[in-house]
Amino acid sequence: MKHSTALTVLFSILFTLIVMTLGSRHSATQSAIENSIPQETASSTLQRRTKSEETAEFIKDGPQGPAGLWGVAARPDPAQLGDFNMPVILVSTQSMAGKGKWANLIVSRGAFQNRSAKAVSNIQLRWVLRSIDDSSEFLQGSTSMFEMRLLAASTKLKRIPFINFAKIARPLLKEGQLNGEYLLELSVEAVQFEDGGLWKQEQDCPSHTVRRTRWRPWPSCPPLAPSRSRCP
Repeated sequence: MKHSTALTVLFSILFTLIVMTLGSRHSATQSAIENSIPQETASSTLQRRTKSEETAEFIKDGPQGPAGLWGVAARPDPAQLGDFNMPVILVSTQSMAGKGKWANLIVSRGAFQNRSAKAVSNIQLRWVLRSIDDSSEFLQGSTSMFEMRLLAASTKLKRIPFINFAKIARPLLKEGQLNGEYLLELSVEAVQFEDGGLWKQEQDCPSHTVRRTRWRPWPSCPPLAPSRSRCP
């Protein structure tokens, strides 16, 4: 009986040690994984933790950043901030940025200001990739229209369709590498109001067909005039 009891105690001790070892290894592995996940960077007024779905988007395809010596930053297009012909503007952006093998930048959130007297239901963004050195334009594109419930004369922080620098910069690769300093500027391209009205930036391009409806500005805004943006 004593022998059996001793074996039972010994087995219990060994089992406890094994469980503790596995738990420690799992914790160490989890810490290593968490340390390897890129962390979010944001403006000083919009400090927030990275959401799990945003982190998943960042790492789902593995390291994406191109090889080479490059840098990139993102911001709202400053030209729209003083353009009161635009009913809605993007006032701030949030991005996820990685280092080392995870080097990349994904714009994931934006703060929007509705300067009109009408509620907004959907928004579309335009992005332009420029050179930081001389502001020359390399690439441009648009997001899909996404839901954005925004009351009249209000501001709201909202997750947006991800704008992934590594993906949009692929046409600029030379022999698999990217070099240079880049600036990713974002602005509101189209606004759909809850009453069914649609506002869209006019493009100075004959090939573009633009449909636009009038919107009633907030009393402090000047009268409506066409809002224009440059084309390549």
